Amino acid sequence: MKVIGSVLLWMLVFIEAQAQQAIPRQTPTVVQDKPGAISAAPYFQTLNSRATGGIATTVEPTTVFTLEDKLPLTPTVLRLAKPYAHPVDQLARPVFVLGMDSDSIEWFMRVAQGLAEHNAIGLVVQADGLTQWEMFRDEAAGIGIELQLMEDAVIASGYGIATYPVVMASPALLGEGAS
Repeated sequence: MKVIGSVLLWMLVFIEAQAQQAIPRQTPTVVQDKPGAISAAPYFQTLNSRATGGIATTVEPTTVFTLEDKLPLTPTVLRLAKPYAHPVDQLARPVFVLGMDSDSIEWFMRVAQGLAEHNAIGLVVQADGLTQWEMFRDEAAGIGIELQLMEDAVIASGYGIATYPVVMASPALLGEGAS
């Protein structure tokens, strides 16, 4: 009986020692490997910590970059053209896409009041620098319009557009004649 107790005690000590060792680092699974993708390593660290009874594994610190950190932002898919309206079913609020080029800015200044009245949100796909972007964003906020930087490839494929400036809204809001 003492031998069995000693063996069990030895096994418990061995198992505890194994549990205290750090889990070997594994190559992460890549879900999205595109510019601007954010590492999921910190989230997996939390999950690993819970799975190992609170023993955290070592993960290198991850720096999160915003699009503002990556300016200038240049469209890779969309191109500048004549402004138009694009009907999109099920949009809760209008979305417009523009750049910070002179043609887009001129268009925006002409239609800004109407966009603000419809609570539209703007996605900026072209911006040359941080100072100009911040001034433009702040000026739009003064009118009541929220602007966000956005890479154009996601918008182009998601909404089937090829050019900007464009206003996307429900067909009912756009009315007859929207292209």
